Amino acid sequence: GGTRAGQWYPDDAERVDKTARDLLQQALGVPLDAVAALVVPHAGWRFSGATAAHAYRAVYKNRYERVLLLAPSHYEPLGPRAVVTDAARYRTPLGPVTLDQAGARTLAATARISVATATVAGEHALEVQMPWLRVALPDVPVLPVVVGPLDAAGMRAMADDLRALV
Repeated sequence: GGTRAGQWYPDDAERVDKTARDLLQQALGVPLDAVAALVVPHAGWRFSGATAAHAYRAVYKNRYERVLLLAPSHYEPLGPRAVVTDAARYRTPLGPVTLDQAGARTLAATARISVATATVAGEHALEVQMPWLRVALPDVPVLPVVVGPLDAAGMRAMADDLRALV
């Protein structure tokens, strides 16, 4: 897992859980059965927590085979490709989030996606989502993917790679 607990979001289990649950309770709307995708901000929780809660409220406690969590690369110059991790778990203050290793292997077999565990672990855009996922979808494995810059053709090709898991 990452290292921004205590800066971008609370750093202990009780505060993370209480903050997330309070924001989810205040969020408008009710869980929806057919949500296929969410767009969630990845700033620190004090800036984006309420907005993130509205998104996660829509899928709260729903059943999914996996969460495919895409994030831009802020620190590694990836070029027009993406990376996944081969790790089994992602550490959060609430405990570990189970990662989808089989899905990661499937993606890593494509030409545009490879394994770069350190890049995934260091990407804050993924890290700030993990406690939300631990609260909102606690039993769903997560497949984090860090994506480099893509033009329209690259987006279509990456979508083809990801489609096998959707």
